[in-house]
Amino acid sequence: MGRLFVSVEAPVPEAAASVSTPSNDRATAAEAPPVEVERVGLKAGWSLTPYLVVLLSSVAIMIVELLAGRLIGRHLGSSLYTWTSIIGVIMAGMSVGNYWGGRLADRHAPRRLLPWLLLASAGACLLSLMLNHLMAEYLPLPIAHWPTRILLTVLIVFSLPAVTLGTIVPVAAKMAVQQSRQVGGSLGTLYALSALGSIFGTFLTGYYLVMVIGATPLILLTMGGLLGMGAVLYLTLGVETETGPPKETQRVSDGLAPEVSSFWRRYEAQAIVFCTAASLMAMEIVASRLVARHLGSSIYTWTSIIGVVLAGMTLGYFIGGALSDRLAPERFIGFLCTLASMACVAALILNQRIQDTAVLSAYKWPMRVFLTVLSGFLVPSILLGAISPSAAKLALNRSRQVGTTIGAVYAWGTVGSIVGTLATGFFLISALTANGVVLAVAVLLALVGWIVGPQRIVATAWVAVLAPLVLCASLQDDQVSPKYREYAEKLGLRIKTEGRIFSKESDYQYIKVYANEHGSSIRKLVLDHLVHGYVDMANPGHLEYDYEKVYAEVVKRYAAGLPTVSAFFLGGGSFTFQRWTQHVWPDAHIEVAEIDPLVVEANYVALGLPRDTGMRIHIGDARNVVDSLPAEARFDFFFGDAFNDFSVPWHLTTLEFNRKIAAHLTPNGAYLMNVIDDFKSGQFLGACYLTLRKVFPYVYIFCTERNGIKNRRDTFVVAASHQPIDIADWMPNHFSDFEGSALMPEDYIALEKKCGGRVLTDELAPVENLLAPVVRTRDN
Repeated sequence: MGRLFVSVEAPVPEAAASVSTPSNDRATAAEAPPVEVERVGLKAGWSLTPYLVVLLSSVAIMIVELLAGRLIGRHLGSSLYTWTSIIGVIMAGMSVGNYWGGRLADRHAPRRLLPWLLLASAGACLLSLMLNHLMAEYLPLPIAHWPTRILLTVLIVFSLPAVTLGTIVPVAAKMAVQQSRQVGGSLGTLYALSALGSIFGTFLTGYYLVMVIGATPLILLTMGGLLGMGAVLYLTLGVETETGPPKETQRVSDGLAPEVSSFWRRYEAQAIVFCTAASLMAMEIVASRLVARHLGSSIYTWTSIIGVVLAGMTLGYFIGGALSDRLAPERFIGFLCTLASMACVAALILNQRIQDTAVLSAYKWPMRVFLTVLSGFLVPSILLGAISPSAAKLALNRSRQVGTTIGAVYAWGTVGSIVGTLATGFFLISALTANGVVLAVAVLLALVGWIVGPQRIVATAWVAVLAPLVLCASLQDDQVSPKYREYAEKLGLRIKTEGRIFSKESDYQYIKVYANEHGSSIRKLVLDHLVHGYVDMANPGHLEYDYEKVYAEVVKRYAAGLPTVSAFFLGGGSFTFQRWTQHVWPDAHIEVAEIDPLVVEANYVALGLPRDTGMRIHIGDARNVVDSLPAEARFDFFFGDAFNDFSVPWHLTTLEFNRKIAAHLTPNGAYLMNVIDDFKSGQFLGACYLTLRKVFPYVYIFCTERNGIKNRRDTFVVAASHQPIDIADWMPNHFSDFEGSALMPEDYIALEKKCGGRVLTDELAPVENLLAPVVRTRDN
């Protein structure tokens, strides 16, 4: 890397000479006395240093955030509390870092600060690894309440790297502004590169690095990158002297105006950034819920959403920066907010129309997911992204302290992202539904657009259109005429409820219960768009799926001679097999770990599960619940029923978790799990098999075909135990009543080759990548 030098030539930005304000109550920057602004340039070839630092630090923060879930999940599970704690702590740390980075940039030369901040960030990453290992193995927090324990652990382990990495951006931004002729363009470029770094870090980690490098080596690699970059900058920027005049002072008529006295004018930019950042995060979270209703929640869903939103933000940052160098930000920020409000409503409508018309049904599943996300959420991301650099330029036009101002704008944007994330994930979706959250965001942006102005005619007209739409969406079914309700449902403003016995949005998924169309006693539970199970209200022993019937026969063979059984279920769902177990063994001891309390409530309300059922139901992540079991607790069976072909909780598939299960099994007990895979690929199934073999000497796999395995998608039943069972009469082409068949020895050999001998561990368990071929070939 090169060193920063002072620019001999530092002309006044052209855009700065034409700043004007939209109304008489706003004093123009030209009316204020000129401000002396220090311009510091870079030696030729090194002017890209601040931009490169922002890009690479954004890559680093995304790697740390993504891997935090893997590191924490090993000992605290992977629940809503885990991810919201990680997102909240990382963003809060970045906000603090942004603020202090801005303050530091106004007190010290940015070129001398950057090397030390990078070195400090490298040290913080190493410290986070050490703290996580210490708290997992030796000093776990003695707190029984899991959400509190998770939050405090994440706070202790990851707050420092978040703060240190957060300080880098405002310092680099101060450096870029000092050397730039176009402040708005520089800020827009910095914002855009930050988003590009987030894109690169997300996709590189999610698609590739988690498959070939474990979480710990990847954190160490990130630390090495920060350490190397900091060392290079220290050896260049920190020790070389500047060429040319070391500092040049300019009198800028409008670029950086004096401090203003009006409270609103002083904090207007921060308020705008806060609202738009909160809106953007809310839309990103809600996008996953809206798309999952008809396309599921898979690796393709999340990567499409992250990619489209960050790409839109990047483009918006460039546009906003360019606009703010050509026009006074006061002239167009309000209009951008109004347009963003319109785009949010359009996203809701487009998502529903694509679902209803099946216009993308000809495309393969991954492309269908991507195009759905692109059509609905690219434009809102662009418009919301364009506001941030424009607001930053507005703030700089009203402040003398460049670093502090930039840091404050970044910090308030981060705080807005925190509020948008936590409020949406914890409260708004379950209270308003995803559709309602989009409309709430549209209302917020419309109000901001009207307040900021100056195009209040357009903003007022849009508010007049938006108000009846929100009213129609918020009224109860019996308060809206059937005609208008139908229109609102077609536009995606209301959720269709006809034919549903139960219909609610939880913190995890959209839950629906349908009665049988032909009047039978069978009811259907649907989570998002996947049918999760069937329950016969008149016959608790009814099993609908072939794999459930295979489950039943395998369980009976293991339980032969037992008067009753004890069973622990990882996942509740429709509680179909739990009811079957109680039906066969009325005195059975059954415990269930279900992460979503609303799924349990749906069973009580609509699927006939008695509230005084003999089952003991734990609400929480299954790994957390297993960790909380008394050391002496033993079960005849563990059932892993938390998987589907779209998303698999990786931390329930690993070698370490299998050992936890084995510790709570009786000597003749068995661990059964259902695995959805395509034998043609077989990567996930093979990895599960080899991982179980590391713990259990006997592992059997059964398919749902009586005549043997087929190269197609199937729900396989995997049984692992310390004692063998006789399966000779279940081999392919058998004549027994068994609904499936056992795999042949050559099938196990083929699976080992298909998965490359992979064993899933807490360090390396890329289950989404292993299942990607199954998702790609999924039909409608």
